Amino acid sequence: TMIKIFAVLFALQTILSPVPSWEPAAEDVEAIARTLYGECRGAETEAEKEAVAWVILNRLDAGYADTVLGVVSAPGQFAGYSKEHPLLPELVEVARRVLIMHHREQLGLSVPRVLGREYLWFSGDGERNYFRCEYDGTGVMVDA
Repeated sequence: TMIKIFAVLFALQTILSPVPSWEPAAEDVEAIARTLYGECRGAETEAEKEAVAWVILNRLDAGYADTVLGVVSAPGQFAGYSKEHPLLPELVEVARRVLIMHHREQLGLSVPRVLGREYLWFSGDGERNYFRCEYDGTGVMVDA
């Protein structure tokens, strides 16, 4: 019974303790922000920009590459990525916010996602991006 008490106390401490402050690596923030510049800087909603960032991180989690930069710079994958794109403050903030949510999710915490983990692709028509679970599947728009 003493072991059960310690297990319960440990579980409560884990649940109730605050998540330590964490900042994403600058190179990850920059890679996502530069991709957002090329893929959706004209998007009307923050949700659509976040969705592009989530696709990048979903691909990272799925093993498309070992790093965020590897995901966005892979040949033929993100036409909007260029290391020459400017770092717009609003896109840097979107990238930072989604990376922090992704980190919290990796710790097992619930985070507000605009797309599920199964979304690995998107395409655009010049006005909107459409997000897909399958390469040739139909897309969904993200509104928020």
